[in-house]
Amino acid sequence: MVAGFKIKEIELRSEEGTRFSPKALTIIVGPNNAGKSRFLKEVRSALLGRLSDEDGGLILGRKIISTIELLLPESTDALFEWFDLDRKVVRDENGNYGVREYCNTGININQYGQIVREECATKYQGQWKDVIESHYASPNDARALDALLNFIGPLLVGYSGTEDRLILSAGEPYYGVADSNTNFLSRVRSQDQILDDLSEISKRLFGKDVVLDDVTKGGMIQFKTGSDFSSYRTSARGTSDFEFLLEQGVSLKDEGDGFRSFVSVYLALRSGDKPVVLIDEPESFLHPPQAYELGKVIGSSAEQCSQMIIATHSTHLLNGIMSTCDWDNCDILRLQRDGDSLRANLLDREGLDRVKGDPLLRSTRLLEGVFTRVVVVVESESDELVYREILNKVGVADEAFFVNVHSKDRIAFAVEFYKNVGVPCCAVMDFDILNDKNKFKRVLKCFECDPSGRLSQIAQETRDAIECDAGKPEETKLRYKRDPLMYLDKIENEVEELLDRCLECGCLIVRTGELETVFGEKVAYRSSKRAWLSEALDYLNHLEPGELTSLAIVSDLIKMLQVAK
Repeated sequence: MVAGFKIKEIELRSEEGTRFSPKALTIIVGPNNAGKSRFLKEVRSALLGRLSDEDGGLILGRKIISTIELLLPESTDALFEWFDLDRKVVRDENGNYGVREYCNTGININQYGQIVREECATKYQGQWKDVIESHYASPNDARALDALLNFIGPLLVGYSGTEDRLILSAGEPYYGVADSNTNFLSRVRSQDQILDDLSEISKRLFGKDVVLDDVTKGGMIQFKTGSDFSSYRTSARGTSDFEFLLEQGVSLKDEGDGFRSFVSVYLALRSGDKPVVLIDEPESFLHPPQAYELGKVIGSSAEQCSQMIIATHSTHLLNGIMSTCDWDNCDILRLQRDGDSLRANLLDREGLDRVKGDPLLRSTRLLEGVFTRVVVVVESESDELVYREILNKVGVADEAFFVNVHSKDRIAFAVEFYKNVGVPCCAVMDFDILNDKNKFKRVLKCFECDPSGRLSQIAQETRDAIECDAGKPEETKLRYKRDPLMYLDKIENEVEELLDRCLECGCLIVRTGELETVFGEKVAYRSSKRAWLSEALDYLNHLEPGELTSLAIVSDLIKMLQVAK
């Protein structure tokens, strides 16, 4: 960990003006096009002292980040000590001074098949120490700080993006320790333990060994893959066995995208001593089990650098991270953009702890919801299948992500969880939610739809009316499930008021009782839920969209979604 530098605070251009201090690990989540990748690039640009963002606009025009406050070593001497500048600042063949380090700001392939990197820092003819002293002489001068960062920035931040990871698998020019230039693979070349660890995890996840080859292509360094390179690792350089083994290997660029991406991400996580590491979608091209394993590596690697910021769209990666990271040093930030409007929320720690500790919640798609634009919480798998198919028939299913929480007991928690992290959310529940006073009160509270207490009063009157003359408890339960409004004729207007008010807040209570009643006589009620479900789905499959409009549940589902968005 580099203790002399860190990002002290980031302020976002969100509606709330969100501010946060990055911990050892910050995970950026959200739906597609929410600004996750751009967030990382804006952090990178700021730490490299760039006066313009990726699109050429002034820094004041950043779309995600408003300001970044940095904590630098307290003096010139401290800066030299922390970053070993006397050794890392070198003179090139043109007499210019620059840091012998790099930060990936873009990789391309030229017409000759060679990797070409963009310059990421300024070099000076001889006055480089003046740049450092100028900042410390005027610490509040923004331009002096930009000039300093533009010189030492590559020492501060490392970046790994999705496209350049695949290009990197083609190899890079090989620089020795005395060269004024360096690059990612040349830097990794001397880190034997990390390369051995990469070999082991690659064999476990991909069934192939991987080794770094600086022998077979003159002036180039690249990864080779094969069944086992153990003999190569024990061979002496220059022997025929040594060269033969490398010649028989397959270039990493000829492997699948998942393997190619994994190697680069793993090394970015393990090989850096930079205070800030940025990695965009590390799960790209990986199957779920591999993404989970990579998540475990990320969680356990977070303390190796001062601050790591990951942008992801994978629940599998997130679960892997959660299994190994220190939660006291981790934050999850959710971004969502709607046009020019940005929302940003830190995920609720208590809610995440409950998800981790509840086997049923862990088995749901609850966490996947943070990557979507609107979530529909339902009680059961059957609810999800039927209601999603209805919305699919009327052409709005693509706007809804369904999360089945296995019972009405967890609906309020799921809604609270999503609302706390800024995910637009709604819920569908059976009429018998009114039968439990405490559960219904919690639902009303999380949807904020009963400030006066009137709906709680109507719910109590509903319970009294349904239970009146019901006889056995089984009869009371049945009344809630099948056409409950039949028993509420004296307070029907009040009950309709309750149902409409809840729906206006995104809480749909099934008017006809429960799922098995929503199609009326078209799909007969059955004692076997599985048999009813099969018949209901078959019924929906043969319907035209216009034939659904007469059903109350259809208009209610559409309105619920409109409210949630």
